[in-house]
Amino acid sequence: SQLLHISLSKPFYLQKQSISSFLKDLKQRVQCFRRTLKLYLVKKTEILTNEDRTRSFLTVPVVPSLSTNGNAIQHLVALVDEVLEKYGASKYYSYAKFHVSIASWTYDSWIVENCQEYLSEEQQPEVLDFNLIVRGIHCDIGTVEKHYIPFE
Repeated sequence: SQLLHISLSKPFYLQKQSISSFLKDLKQRVQCFRRTLKLYLVKKTEILTNEDRTRSFLTVPVVPSLSTNGNAIQHLVALVDEVLEKYGASKYYSYAKFHVSIASWTYDSWIVENCQEYLSEEQQPEVLDFNLIVRGIHCDIGTVEKHYIPFE
């Protein structure tokens, strides 16, 4: 089964000797997050570009369910941010756009500007009745190590 990816941090670098303690601290910090996140997809596509303008992404926004804590995903990001700060990494974006990426490509300003203009004109956003259930965090270290931290 394919997993949808919702980022909770910017990409960051750790020294190899810090990986175990980082994972331990992350697991300990998110242990208090004792709920399953319920999110909905928004019927809208948007193009986002990373900070260093090397990659662009075709994305679908996600919003929290109103029946659960609407700030739950922001709370989860704040928990992750606390651990990142301990290891000298940057916090997540202050104005986070939570989304699922469905395609990516090498950044090209012409594509981004023209496609974004087209996408903005053609869409009327609406929340879809399509639940995304988030039960834990996947933490990928490089391209080889993959770790899963379930919510308790």
